[in-house]
Amino acid sequence: MTKTSRFNYIKRGLVGVCAATMLTGLCAGTAFGAATDVANETPVTVNTQAINISVTVPTATVSAVVDAGGAFADVAGGNFVNNSVCGVHVSNVEVKTAGSSFTLQTAADFIAGSNTTENAAKLSASVAGAELDMADYTTKKAPTADVKFASGATQALKFSGAVKNLTGATMNEEALTFVSVAWTVAADA
Repeated sequence: MTKTSRFNYIKRGLVGVCAATMLTGLCAGTAFGAATDVANETPVTVNTQAINISVTVPTATVSAVVDAGGAFADVAGGNFVNNSVCGVHVSNVEVKTAGSSFTLQTAADFIAGSNTTENAAKLSASVAGAELDMADYTTKKAPTADVKFASGATQALKFSGAVKNLTGATMNEEALTFVSVAWTVAADA
């Protein structure tokens, strides 16, 4: 009986070890079982503080040749080139007349029948589908029409105008100082 009894103790011990192993396996199965999917977001931000707008504005001297009637048209004024990653627009225009040989007038004043102003001139600029009477901009201000350039766009600037009531001194000059135009551009909102 002692032999049998020892065998029973061994058997009970093995059953106990097996039961403990199974119990540990069941507990571990809950703790380390199949993982559930966890959805998290990774926010990605873009800091644009280092980005500057880059627009080439015409700066070369423009020479307009006046015909016998005093007019000039479609005079190439250079190109606006938007090298920016965004659209831009002309936010301000200023026409500077200091040292000019002419008196810049609005188109309406220029064509008025009673206009006897010596060395009178009118000037308009055409760019990006907008027509600007340059006499309206002798004080810096925003254009009255949208002048916009898409990213990567190139837009030609053209000038047209006329002169009248020229004096003899003006007629004897080959190249006369007229105006200079300052363009301010800004990123589109």
